Amino acid sequence: EMMLLLWLCVGAVAADWHTCDPLVPSVCGLPFPNNFWLSGGSLNFSSDTLPVDSTGQRIDVKAGGWVDGGLDGFGASGPIQTYFPALNTDNLPHWWNVERSMEDDCPSLLLNAATGERVPHWVELDHASDHKYPDGYERTLLVWPAVRLEDATTYIVAFRQLSNTQGQPVPTTSAFAALRDGHITSDPAIESRRSLYTTTIFPTLAKAGVASATLTLAWDFTVMSTTAQTGRMMSMREDAFARTSGGIDYVVVKKTDKPQRNVARRIDGEMRAPWYLNQGEAGQGARLVLDPTNPNRAVNNGEKWIPFVVMIPEAVANGSVVGHPMSYGHGLFGDRTEIFEDFLVEEANTYGYVVFATDWLGMCKEDEVALALMISESLTNFAMVPDRLVPFFLFFLLCFSGVQFAPGNAQRLADDAARQQRCVCGGPRHAAPGNPHHQFHPAFLLWKFIGRHHGNSLHGPQHGRHPRGDCGGRRSVLAAIAPVQRLYPSV
Repeated sequence: EMMLLLWLCVGAVAADWHTCDPLVPSVCGLPFPNNFWLSGGSLNFSSDTLPVDSTGQRIDVKAGGWVDGGLDGFGASGPIQTYFPALNTDNLPHWWNVERSMEDDCPSLLLNAATGERVPHWVELDHASDHKYPDGYERTLLVWPAVRLEDATTYIVAFRQLSNTQGQPVPTTSAFAALRDGHITSDPAIESRRSLYTTTIFPTLAKAGVASATLTLAWDFTVMSTTAQTGRMMSMREDAFARTSGGIDYVVVKKTDKPQRNVARRIDGEMRAPWYLNQGEAGQGARLVLDPTNPNRAVNNGEKWIPFVVMIPEAVANGSVVGHPMSYGHGLFGDRTEIFEDFLVEEANTYGYVVFATDWLGMCKEDEVALALMISESLTNFAMVPDRLVPFFLFFLLCFSGVQFAPGNAQRLADDAARQQRCVCGGPRHAAPGNPHHQFHPAFLLWKFIGRHHGNSLHGPQHGRHPRGDCGGRRSVLAAIAPVQRLYPSV
């Protein structure tokens, strides 16, 4: 209902015929996703296509990254959206009977346009609210693929023989009827894709056993390429790993023994990581810095100290269980210290998790005010959320890049550590022959995390002092590990 209202608020069709798709004339922006807004390999929205906010302000599609932002298709996991007045969904597949979507007589279809293969899915009316308006059950219809769709692949969505809550057939819109029945019009939004329907969409559906005369609605959309989805993250990862190939600068800010029940040690620290945003703090203007010639490539913008925290449970410290590293992503508007919530401490102590965490940029406590202002002032700035989320994943990769589990690495890393006289003498615990996994002593994992190991050297700060003092580098690792020797006799 809420989703539908957003689309309904867009208003009258602008002069540009690409603004609204006449297949669903009552709601501009539907059906979605939709190749009606894909031209020349790029998304082609206008600001009049997208919803308005509560003040009537429209989204700036260029500033918001909808166009000219390297997007060459749509998302791979849905939801797919459309609208039928007062639709009865009883005969459609739901989450409890997804297999219905694969049956020959299913009223909804999702097909791979190239292969004709059916894609399992379920549908539901938008449940943002259960309120019913006086004039009917008016909600957006959501189609959820039950599998991830393939990148750079076109799909066909179709509906047939639908009925409304009064048991009457859902009428076909005049635009779709013109395409289905061969009626020529003067509308470029219809005629520009007539050949697509006659040569691709209708023949593909016919091969799947669906006669065009039975269709209520059909359209196609293309999933964006892998590069468009992951290019910014991958470029950041490769650049950051290259920049930190000699090790990551770090400081241990604070070590706290037995800060609470079932926790042997808490370590608060900061690592010096490559930075790819245009500003250091949260804000509506936060954006990735992009290559001006390639919008799917992020470029470095200096460095930033990133806080992290490590929690070592008592059961790992006293040897009751073997330690395993675990990364943790906190909840909405939380922060890294959530790992010390009682429920997670209990889990870590029971199963032997040495827990690492950093703040989930874009969705952390630091972002709360900026997000509230964005929602209330300008949805155009929603790009601040995904743009800050991408570096978050990078920081987790950097945190764990020193812990290696591949066969053969365990002894090599232990030998390297021994040469540095910072060895886990009791060692990494090797698995049985043929088992590709190794179990590392938790203290070794802690050592590996605090000072990223590379080759035969352990690298600390090399490019200036941390604002809190020169407590990083090799001394910090020794300072962090030495008191732990009482907890870990094998260190």
